[in-house]
Amino acid sequence: MPNHAIVVGIDRYSTDLASLTGAVADALEFSTWLVASGQVLPANLALGVLPGPHSPPVPTLLTGYRAFGASVDGLDGVLGDFLDNPPADCERLFFFFSGHGAASSNSAYLEEAICLEGFTERAWRKALEVSSLLGVLNAIPALERFVLIDGCRNAVFFDDIRFGSLSRQPRPASGQRRNYVLRATGPGRKAAEVAGRGIFARHLCAGLKGAGIAKRWNPALGNGAGGYSVRWRALSEYVAGEIGTLDAAKSYEQLVYDGGEHPANEDPVLATFPAGHFGQAIIKVRLSEPKPPPADAVICARRNDSSEPDICLPVVAEGTIEFPVAPSAWVLWAKADGWSSRPPQKPVSAYSEQVEEEIALEHGQPPAPAAVEVREWMGVETALRSDAKKGSLAIRVSGSKPSDLRPPVRIAVLKESGEVVRDLVQRDEVGLTPGIYRVRLDTPDGAWTEETVLISAGELETLDLRLPDTSTPALARTLAVANKPKPSNGFAMPSESLGPLSAPTLVTVAALAVGQAVQGYQWGLAGLGIGRRWWTGDGNEGVEMVVADDRLPTEAGAGFDVPRQNARLWRMRVVNTPISAKLEAQNPSAPLYSASLEAEAGGYWLQLKDADRERRGGFKLATHVFERHVTLVVRHQTPAGSVALFQFGIPRDPDRRAEILRGLANGEALQRARAAGRDPVVDPVVIGLAEGRWFEPFSALVAAAALFDRGDDGKELFAAVVAGLEAHGIAGPDIEVLLAAQADRAGNEKNCRRHILRALKMAQVPLVDRLLERLDGEARRLGIDSPEQAWIAEKLRQTAGHPLWSLRREDDKKPSGPPDAI
Repeated sequence: MPNHAIVVGIDRYSTDLASLTGAVADALEFSTWLVASGQVLPANLALGVLPGPHSPPVPTLLTGYRAFGASVDGLDGVLGDFLDNPPADCERLFFFFSGHGAASSNSAYLEEAICLEGFTERAWRKALEVSSLLGVLNAIPALERFVLIDGCRNAVFFDDIRFGSLSRQPRPASGQRRNYVLRATGPGRKAAEVAGRGIFARHLCAGLKGAGIAKRWNPALGNGAGGYSVRWRALSEYVAGEIGTLDAAKSYEQLVYDGGEHPANEDPVLATFPAGHFGQAIIKVRLSEPKPPPADAVICARRNDSSEPDICLPVVAEGTIEFPVAPSAWVLWAKADGWSSRPPQKPVSAYSEQVEEEIALEHGQPPAPAAVEVREWMGVETALRSDAKKGSLAIRVSGSKPSDLRPPVRIAVLKESGEVVRDLVQRDEVGLTPGIYRVRLDTPDGAWTEETVLISAGELETLDLRLPDTSTPALARTLAVANKPKPSNGFAMPSESLGPLSAPTLVTVAALAVGQAVQGYQWGLAGLGIGRRWWTGDGNEGVEMVVADDRLPTEAGAGFDVPRQNARLWRMRVVNTPISAKLEAQNPSAPLYSASLEAEAGGYWLQLKDADRERRGGFKLATHVFERHVTLVVRHQTPAGSVALFQFGIPRDPDRRAEILRGLANGEALQRARAAGRDPVVDPVVIGLAEGRWFEPFSALVAAAALFDRGDDGKELFAAVVAGLEAHGIAGPDIEVLLAAQADRAGNEKNCRRHILRALKMAQVPLVDRLLERLDGEARRLGIDSPEQAWIAEKLRQTAGHPLWSLRREDDKKPSGPPDAI
């Protein structure tokens, strides 16, 4: 199956924007790797470069490539050709950009762009919105898409600009999305160039060629002879780790961001090398105790995942010896008569030129194996070990059982080579064959940590994973206002039975504050003053909008004031005066701004609009007000810089307060994970939703749509989540589309058509973007031709730009007005 690539590199920019010296060189080196490695044929490479006076020429290896202009129009033409004539059986589609980047400083727009030919500080349209680019790339049929962007993300100077977009906003291609995205830096930050090369692209290309820990030993390669592979995850970690050590990156606070949407247990191989391809590594081992060493002391090394014999070398008087070894993971230990090794065995990752380690000897025999402690996690019982050839791994998270964390974290066990052993781990103890493993923990906010562990036959190894610190100044200040401790390795919120929360965010705090207020619970988080409207216990339905803003006055200088915004609400397909309210801080000490809008049950468009402008390009969000619920909408900027919109339905039922608060904490975790493209099939929060351990209606709709996209892998969980939605009496076009999908999967086209017709008659846009796409697609497939179908098709055409919800983009040249005045 052929691969295709689009590569852009720009050194020459206008006089009011500093030109670059390494962007073209980076683009050409990446293109050379594509062709030399056999990933892409020259005829399948589209290359657009804008060289400067110091840019290198195009290598002869690339002869036969397709040249295009490195402008918005030039890239639009290339992508348009892909849409009009999709490549047959395309396996991989690569997109690489090196050049300047930009990010909007407008708190309503919050878009990022890559700067193409002709871009200046006034010619904003000659920079291309990244969301528009990703939308078109998603529509090009390919099994896997790799998007690599080496460009700054520093903010532009004016808040009323709009970047350019591509001429078409097509529907995504069918099939499971497998997108892998790597960005050179974080929001608001620059990407460094050093010695005529971008440091991101330089290390990316080096990793693809097998540098450092980007490669991992895999004994299964080469028909059993072994070899090295470069996988996406190891490559990302290598690039991030190398950049993190550079002074140039530290001065810019450059951070690499990994994203995309793909199944969790898929880690694609980008390059392979034979066993003898790389030179030897040196493991330099020092025997720290005792001094002098025993006369018969030796230090031994064993290669992981290999049947090669142990290497044992006598310890010299200085206590230091060197092992010249093949790059791989190795196990070290020391031994002498009457002495035991401390630690008994030590795993070492030896992929760089030299690794230094210490090991010690102590008097006595090795300790007896620890007793096995049987635990239960998430309803799965753990069996006692019966196979003496296996070892066991007991998992803790900052000293706690994983089951104690709310929301739950995802833990996976991988071989040292990167192959998945188990994802999702659902037990406190796991039986594993002896060897070195990597154990990875992912929190719902996208933070992660990974540890290496050595498993020995017949022994129990306990691994205490660190919970990543996700605190921010704004979160800490918000919690201080609520009289809560700063989060550190999980902390207990006063939310009745929630337990230690993992990865708390401003979104979680805001959701719990509104939830407590809706239930008339005036303690705990009442100091934030969010949602006070409903403390009176009146019967009105309402929408509560909360904006979480991380910007603090101390960071912005004297006189800084966070821009206030208006919230406007329109009933779908009803001509009426919009409901408006001003987002304000109920407690000025906390960076949370909210407004309350009363509305009857039904479907609405919600717009957040800068208060100081009558005309603002931006978005309108499809939202819903349920009977006897308060709808909460939270806008939050993620660490990666993208804007995430979360929605929650909070029942007005004080008797279910603890259950509702658990649902909000888990719902925020689920929506955050989906916005980041995490796989729902291995998400412990999704599994808890399917098993009925918590419920929140908006999150359940998002989960059901994601599980349906996973096909047979998510079939059982999908059915359980849809059944939960029905049991809770949730109505609306989203649930009708889900029921139609279920009927279609069962081969019952009559019921499928009935549910699609009911969804159209509701005159509401589905909340979830994928369900809006499916409603339009099914109506076309079934031959339904009606005003309602035409209205839905028009809304789909206008909708773009959010991973969770149906958004309508607004043209900045038109004054804001009722979106559905018909």
